[in-house]
Amino acid sequence: REDTTHHASLFIGDLSPEVSLDLAEQPFAAFPSLSECRVMYDPNTGRSRGYGFASFGDPDDAHRALSTLNGEWLGSRPLRINWANQKHSTRPGSGGSPALDQGAATMPMSYEQIVAAAPSHNTTVYLGNLHPMTTQQDIVALFSNISFVREVRLQAERGYGFAVLDSHDAAATAIFQLGNLGGGSGVQLHGRVLRVSWGKDRNDGSIVPQLPGGGLAAG
Repeated sequence: REDTTHHASLFIGDLSPEVSLDLAEQPFAAFPSLSECRVMYDPNTGRSRGYGFASFGDPDDAHRALSTLNGEWLGSRPLRINWANQKHSTRPGSGGSPALDQGAATMPMSYEQIVAAAPSHNTTVYLGNLHPMTTQQDIVALFSNISFVREVRLQAERGYGFAVLDSHDAAATAIFQLGNLGGGSGVQLHGRVLRVSWGKDRNDGSIVPQLPGGGLAAG
């Protein structure tokens, strides 16, 4: 099997449940240096987690795949594609920088950066700008295509809440797909665009929002 560690890798989000590995690979196979395509499955249920990855030996192919396939329909949903690793996301001389200010993103974050922005044991997602009428059922439904929700802690009247998911990767995927850190517009719930980031456990057991770079968000 080819070592793809140093290849340019794309995160493929919003995959429809019916999209198999073979189907997911088809649009990316048009780019000749495609070295690997993966769809992530839940080991307990065997169902797709709704995301995957595509790796390319030639970073230019990855750039072309991102620019041409992002937003294209596959199955019953449009694809949401972004960089899984940041080192190939800017071309030499483009002026872009993957660096982040402490506590604030100066450019869209890659999936890899979001994963690394919180400890691997953290599975908690912070949701801000919630409508006061938001219910626990709303929160569970929000994550239904990404992960099983183990716990919801809701302070809707104060405009925020937390969802504890079943893994660190699932939480990172939710932050990437539902929020605007990955460059998307952010998901809406009851007419409000949500702020989505990591939730951090305090030593006393309470949870406060955590922004990439280690800063704490205001709830």
